[in-house]
Amino acid sequence: MKIVRAEKAALELATLDLLTHSLVGLHLARLPSAAGVPAGVRLLLCLAAANAPDLDRSLLLPLRESLLPIGPAGPLHSLIGAALLAAVLVALAWPLVAPRHRRTLAFPITAGVGLHLLGDALSVVRLPLFWPLSPQRFGLAWFAEADPWLWVLLAAPLVRDAFADRRAEGRLHLPWRRSKVVPLVALYLSVCAASKVRALQATWAHHRGDARIEEVQAYPAGPGPFRWTTLARTDDQLWHRGVFSVIGGFTPAGSFPTGDADPRMRIALETVTGADFRRSARAPFLARATGVGEDGSFEVALGDLRFSDPRSDRLPWVLWMRIGPDFTPTEWAIVATPHGAP
Repeated sequence: MKIVRAEKAALELATLDLLTHSLVGLHLARLPSAAGVPAGVRLLLCLAAANAPDLDRSLLLPLRESLLPIGPAGPLHSLIGAALLAAVLVALAWPLVAPRHRRTLAFPITAGVGLHLLGDALSVVRLPLFWPLSPQRFGLAWFAEADPWLWVLLAAPLVRDAFADRRAEGRLHLPWRRSKVVPLVALYLSVCAASKVRALQATWAHHRGDARIEEVQAYPAGPGPFRWTTLARTDDQLWHRGVFSVIGGFTPAGSFPTGDADPRMRIALETVTGADFRRSARAPFLARATGVGEDGSFEVALGDLRFSDPRSDRLPWVLWMRIGPDFTPTEWAIVATPHGAP
């Protein structure tokens, strides 16, 4: 089975995600509560806090396969991991500021870590909030991880105040103007939520009269909240992909067998690794499986259609396993299938 690893795609998403969280960190650095802290220190600490949970994408990479193998968000995106991370950042910041400002600086640092988790939970990223107690992931999928509209809403007040409060050249200044960013972002999220409801309703309506629908999902395709990837699972063991546009309506985009009836998929899902995948995946399906070899082993790739794009044949974040004759994985990896793979 020809496979390619998904590190490049994950790196691209992490880079785009970095911009969103960094803009949030800049807003936190402008809070009046930490006015007595030097601007440079505030900026450094708030940017670090707003992006720190993503360290688990690289710092914990050697342990990811045994800790949380499925999905881009790792242990630092859990409630326990975020709390420990915030405590470490506050401890590192303690000697950098005057004693009278230490308590006030703890708020933007903690808020930065918390808003990172909130932003990821509102995007297509699903978080293992209760790890290590449970590997189950949670998220609303209201906006795409790379959302230019959200970047504009977050950046516009910063740019406006930078021009309005120009200071002497070479001096770092963080104006404390009261901005409209919170109500603007809240309004945008309301639009995203309403658009998702319309996408779900349109998917139900399109498949009405077909095989009985058991589940419908919708994920933002971006840019903005007006285009959605939809998934409908029917009782004939098929996933039906579609594209919903607020302007153009619903367009079907092919079907994939879930693989529930395939004994190779059932065997794979009964392994420890497969069970973790099943708890994490929202739209699991059998991407590909080989025949059983002479030694009783075979290979299987389990996909999650929520990571797919109807405009492309690429199916990232596929769990590939080689199952031995004793029905246990002898080898496995998180991979991405090539273009054109089923």
